[in-house]
Amino acid sequence: MTLVGRLLLFFVVCSVGGWCFDTLLRSVRRKRWAPIRKLPFSPLYGTASFAVLFHPAFAFAPSDRLRAVVEFLYFGVLFCVFELLAGEIILFARGSRIWDYRDRYLNVRGHTDLFHFFLWGTSGLVGLRFLLRPLARLLGLEDA
Repeated sequence: MTLVGRLLLFFVVCSVGGWCFDTLLRSVRRKRWAPIRKLPFSPLYGTASFAVLFHPAFAFAPSDRLRAVVEFLYFGVLFCVFELLAGEIILFARGSRIWDYRDRYLNVRGHTDLFHFFLWGTSGLVGLRFLLRPLARLLGLEDA
């Protein structure tokens, strides 16, 4: 398979996996089946997965523990900004919100909040180490 094909497959797998993750969290919170859309595909998660996999190496960190802290902060900020921009674009295009955090503590225009900073920082670290790197290795993308 070509590099483009492997990258496309990575994107599709992460878009479907992200939809599953989002639907699981949403369904548990609402105590009923609550997918964000009927099609099990979320390109936001596919795009975000590239940002996680191909993030800066943070080689300046003198220890693995400090590197993990820097990566946590990086993922938290990156995905809160990503969520803010995506939320604004979706609000502009549709005239309505897909998600709404206006009632949450320290929210930014109702698109992201402090809870999601911690969720995205943690998800970035866990996803990189246990999901995205193994998937990239499987698809031969570790040196892409």
